[in-house]
Formats: sequence, C-alpha cells, structure tokens
Amino acid sequence: MFSYGAPPIEAITERDIDLLILEEMYASRAFVEWLIERVFGTDTIVREIISAHHSIFDADGESDIVLVFSDGSGAACGLLIENKINAPAQPEQAARYRKRAETGAKEGHWEKSRTAIFAPREYLEAKSDGYDARISYEDIAAWFETRTSRDARATYRARIIRDAIARARRNGISRGDPMITAFWKMYYADATLLFPELEMKEPGDKGPSSTWIQFRPKSLIQGRTLDHKLPRGCLDLSFVAIPTARLEDLQQRWRTILESQDVTIVPTGGSVAVRAVVPIVNPREDYSTQQPAARAGMKAAYRLLYLAGLLRLDGAGDGKPIAAQR
Repeated sequence: MFSYGAPPIEAITERDIDLLILEEMYASRAFVEWLIERVFGTDTIVREIISAHHSIFDADGESDIVLVFSDGSGAACGLLIENKINAPAQPEQAARYRKRAETGAKEGHWEKSRTAIFAPREYLEAKSDGYDARISYEDIAAWFETRTSRDARATYRARIIRDAIARARRNGISRGDPMITAFWKMYYADATLLFPELEMKEPGDKGPSSTWIQFRPKSLIQGRTLDHKLPRGCLDLSFVAIPTARLEDLQQRWRTILESQDVTIVPTGGSVAVRAVVPIVNPREDYSTQQPAARAGMKAAYRLLYLAGLLRLDGAGDGKPIAAQR
C-alpha cells in the first residue's frame, strides 16, 4: 500500500485521465469487460480487444478515446468516449460523437457502436445529455478500489481519479466559451498535422478573449514571439526587446529579405514585429467554414518561422534557416 502526502500529479488534466484509461484498456481485460457491460449491456461478450487510441480527429471533431473490440459473434464494435473533468461541453458535442460513430461504421471500422462520456458525477448530472452511456469518475475509482488489496497499481489509479474529482469540486465547471474552445481544438488538429514545426500546444478551455493563436516552438530564439492574430488578419513575428526607435533602421537593413518574403516590419506596443497579412478569421464561428483562411495563417506562421532563422539584430542573414520554404 502506498503512503500518500501531496497529490502524485499536482494539476490533473483531462489528458492525464485519458492516458490512464487508455493504458488500462491495454493492460486489463477485466476493466474493458466491466466498461463494455456498462455501455453495451450484460449480453455483450468481449471476444478480443482489437485496439484503443487517444485523441482521434476527423472532419467532425475529436474523440478523446476510441476502443474497438469484437463481440461474441465476431462483429467489430466501436466505443467512442468523451472525457471531462470540468470543461464546458462544446456545441452539439454528443451529436457529433454519434455522427463519428456512424461514419466509422460506413468506413468499415466497426459494425456496432456506442458513445459514452466519462466525468465526475456532479458534471454528469448537469451537462451530459445525448450520449449512449454515462460513466462517473466515482464509479471508475470504485472499480479500481475493489482491486487495491492485491494491486498497488490500482491503488495509485484510484487515487488519481479521486484527485480529479476533488479538482472538479474545487474549480467548478469551467466558464470557457464552447464555440471558441471548439475552434481552437480544430485549429490545433490542423496545425499539428500540416505544420508540426510550429509546435502548437494542445489548447484547454478558451474564453471569449482568446483570439490570438500563439506558437512557441523550441527553435524560436528567445525574445521573439509568433502569433496568429485571428480577427486582425495578420501573423506577427515580434521582437519584444527591440524598441520602435529602431524601426526605420531595421526596415533598411532587412529590406531585401522582407520584400522577398512579402512581409513588412511594423511597430507593435513599444517593440517591432515582422508582419504577414492573411485572411481575417473569426474564432466565434464554425471552424470548418473558415478552414482555408486558418490554414493560410498557419502557412504564413511557417514562413515567418523560416524567416526568423534568417534575421539577426544586425540585419545579416546567418544562412541557416530553421525550416524549408513550402
């Protein structure tokens, strides 16, 4: 038996729970059988666990966990799981899970499917309509706790789930903006797939003022920032330590490079930035209708990341761009 002091994970996230559940699906057939009974009913037999994956994206959004197994008849079955600690539900989220389940059947990934949401009980009572099944964190923790007398790993996992429940109670349900959060997540999926060099961080809940996408790749020199300012229609590579007094000098020193890349250098809040103009994007509207404009912004960010490797404060190029031009 472990002896606990401070929580093993200081600030538990939904991703922490996702990965804990995912590992249990691969490591414990008993857990999968318990889960399938809760979602598909007692008549469903698990013949084989085919696969389990985290964070699966398609045109309709993200499924946090997707489990595929074969039942007693040999038919492939899909379980699509949404996991919440205290984040707000996104618009039509349960319906989009159902649509992804139906799409998976059409594409031959499974013959039968169900959707489920995992969350603290208090959350489920407030915000979980539309899923085929609701599994509370309390029930998951209790399942682990039935095994703690003979399994130290189960003791640890039960503690993590209980800590997540405590976090939800402390913080309450997030007041993030569902539309903007949904937009950020779809933007993140695209940016990660198309421009991994930008190293966009996976977004959490976003509020009404979250209208600038920040890229902070490790290759970006300290003192420089790269931001897609969605409603302004621009990408700014900012040099935060350079005063606007140097603007004219830098315009002359960097003129050839700037003109070749179709960008300008502008004053921004007491410093300067190299700016690329891109289509305006509204994060309060559906991402799918603005995907071409969003991708144009990502491409501009990639170009500016390339350019960041050419520009030095003295205006000379170092000859070692950090990314190839696309």
